[in-house]
Amino acid sequence: MNGYCVGKRGVKMKIHVVKSGDSLWRIARQYRVDATQIVRVNDLENPDRLVAGQALVIPEHYLPYIVQPGDTLAKIASTYNVTIQEITQLNRLANPSAIYPGQVLTIPVLYHTVTVGESLFVIASRYGTTVQAIVQTNRLTASSYLYIG
Repeated sequence: MNGYCVGKRGVKMKIHVVKSGDSLWRIARQYRVDATQIVRVNDLENPDRLVAGQALVIPEHYLPYIVQPGDTLAKIASTYNVTIQEITQLNRLANPSAIYPGQVLTIPVLYHTVTVGESLFVIASRYGTTVQAIVQTNRLTASSYLYIG
């Protein structure tokens, strides 16, 4: 059974449940995403060994976000390190201040692959965000290590 679930902060995530005979390549092709993104998002240690019944999060180029009580476009934009204008244009919002709880917004997602010598500070500076925002968005801890790739 494949579908969606709602995670933290009202983010709707696409889920694929592995069936007998599934391969990472076939799943990636089915959802039109890069297999390395599936590996990264699911922290798969051995991508060649999938287990029937295993649930995989399928990354999307855009995240569906369910507006929560008290949300503003500024708060949502800050959380995902995008601009209010990007959200407004992508969702064709006539009145950006008229969002409401339960409304589904599409949020553009940025993926970054860590390269040699990069730190959270370097990455944050490159994208005009903070280390804390990267840590929070990627569910890292202060003791998390970055690794190449």
